Amino acid sequence: MALKKFCRIFIYINDPMKHALSKTSIKAQSAMEYLITYGWAFLVITVVISLFAIYIYLPSHLNQNKCTFLNGVNCVDMILQSNASTSSSQIVVALSNKQVFSLQNASFNASINGKNASGSCFYSLSNTLLSANNIIPGNEFYCVANIPYQSRLATVNGNLYVSVSNCGFSQNYNASNYTCTKPPIESIYTGMFTAQPELVSKSKFIS
Repeated sequence: MALKKFCRIFIYINDPMKHALSKTSIKAQSAMEYLITYGWAFLVITVVISLFAIYIYLPSHLNQNKCTFLNGVNCVDMILQSNASTSSSQIVVALSNKQVFSLQNASFNASINGKNASGSCFYSLSNTLLSANNIIPGNEFYCVANIPYQSRLATVNGNLYVSVSNCGFSQNYNASNYTCTKPPIESIYTGMFTAQPELVSKSKFIS
């Protein structure tokens, strides 16, 4: 009986197939432990990157306010502020004169979803008493309009109109100081915009 047991142990120890299976099992177990250990870390990193894309990268690219003009002026930036309590919105547009001549007496109109409003243009938003009466080439100016329209949509589309007297049509243009007598023709530059309304209180509206 003891001899049979000894023979079984001897055969098991010297059986290369059993040793190979044992080594394979150990390797498989090690690989599984490796995947479990580092798989969680990879999953956490993937989740963090996804959240970064959703909350930081995508909003700045998909929800960005945009406006373009066909000619005359460039749209630098814009914002649409919507007030729920007064059911009105205020659009503020930063523009630049891309003409080689000065633009005089700028006025502004905006349209959203069939609602139209006229506004004013200024050299600076900090001083709305100083109207944009003579905008030299390359300079920026700001136009503001209050519209009787309050939106709850994610994005809003509309039209912009800037009316100016272009010194390029004047017979008396002083290139040294960019001034001219009032041109006989008024130019209207048309633009379009896409914006995401920002809910604000009335106190934040520019008067």
